[in-house]
Amino acid sequence: MSAIGSHPLISTTLDASPANGVTKSSKKVYVGLLFYVIVSLCEVLWRMSPNPLFQKAGYLLYPISFIGFFSLGLFHIIREKLYLLCTKGHLARVLIYVFLLTMLFLYGLVRGNPITLIIHELILLYSFAIFLILGVDDRVCHFMMKLLTAAFWAAFTLSLLTFNIRAPSADLIPSESEEKGYGLYDRHASSIAYAFFRPFLDLGLPLFIHGWLERTNRWHYLQIGSIAGYLIINVALYKFRGPLVFSALVAMAALVMPSSITRKMKLLCLIVIVIMFASSWIYSKGGAVFKSRVKQFDESNKVVGYRLPESVYYFKQMGNEWLLGRGLGGTFYGRVSFKANDRRNIREGVHIGWISFTLMGGLPLLFIMLTFFAAGIRKNKERMRREPYYIIARFWRPIFFLNWIVNPISLGALYLPVYGLTFLLLAQFGKRPVSNGRVFGDTQGGVRVG
Repeated sequence: MSAIGSHPLISTTLDASPANGVTKSSKKVYVGLLFYVIVSLCEVLWRMSPNPLFQKAGYLLYPISFIGFFSLGLFHIIREKLYLLCTKGHLARVLIYVFLLTMLFLYGLVRGNPITLIIHELILLYSFAIFLILGVDDRVCHFMMKLLTAAFWAAFTLSLLTFNIRAPSADLIPSESEEKGYGLYDRHASSIAYAFFRPFLDLGLPLFIHGWLERTNRWHYLQIGSIAGYLIINVALYKFRGPLVFSALVAMAALVMPSSITRKMKLLCLIVIVIMFASSWIYSKGGAVFKSRVKQFDESNKVVGYRLPESVYYFKQMGNEWLLGRGLGGTFYGRVSFKANDRRNIREGVHIGWISFTLMGGLPLLFIMLTFFAAGIRKNKERMRREPYYIIARFWRPIFFLNWIVNPISLGALYLPVYGLTFLLLAQFGKRPVSNGRVFGDTQGGVRVG
């Protein structure tokens, strides 16, 4: 306990907000995170560009940015002794996870799995390990929130500018809707914007939670407004109802959280604005398409009816291999088209995202991933009162857990920001319960409490 009590981060965070106490190593890890996220954002454009030079640049810069982030992150962990802020159980889980990934990487190479897929999965999954330790440093969380706020609004702007520009890849592989003659005018799924909105707009929910609870930073209003941007893209542009449900869950959670009347009034005003916007939009041409999709929900969008047979088919294809997996880069034959040479038939996962871990690493990988989410089940009332990112993690953990039940897991550069933030926050559940000395949301920032 004496080692923990003398840790330099504790004396720093007791007397200052998370933004203070910046060291040389933290500055370096900030640069690494910045470069990593920028490359992830740019890879959308590189992937959509018909110019092979940009595609080669993406394949080159993504591993370079990972190596830089991984090295700087590891240096920061060792220099600041962040492992001393972790519980023994959390540290043991991270080490087991890293060992398992290394074995799955070697197994994937031996099996001859696609090398590009192995690299993408290796990069993102190893990044999770670094995030699971860096997340015990509130200063890193503080910087990451600001960085991802900028990334969110950049993706929002790019989505609005490109939703009518067809992606080159859409010409190579027509969608199922196009093959059946339905057309894509109502969802813009063949547009460049489609690649932006899923990974980056998902940031709207955790950013909203942070902005709602924390009112001491300049990014507060941009983070609060992210929920409106989230709805505009997901509902008004793509007509997806799932994101609307998740948004409602977060809004209701915010209402029952301890906070001032002023803060709740701000949320109510925001809800009124969104309702007014939705009411006017519902009578537009886009709204008519949305209403028709709602009416046909039972016929065309039975999530359980579609995804459960898909999962059953997956287990039949895998045989007993799902118990140990096929290593990183593992794939299986999942028939989504009757064309023999259609590359969509070779699948990297299923729509029930958690099952995808059994493809890569079987039950061992699935179990270790579940333990990081299960660690936050028990609520610490003192930490709920004092520690900002622990509170945000409590909000975000069940939402993200549910997201991987209804959506597939995409292990590519595009999904780094939202996945990285999630595992950064999950680290809070493996952090020793040492208070940072202020009540979250206190406008006085560095005031000592208790």
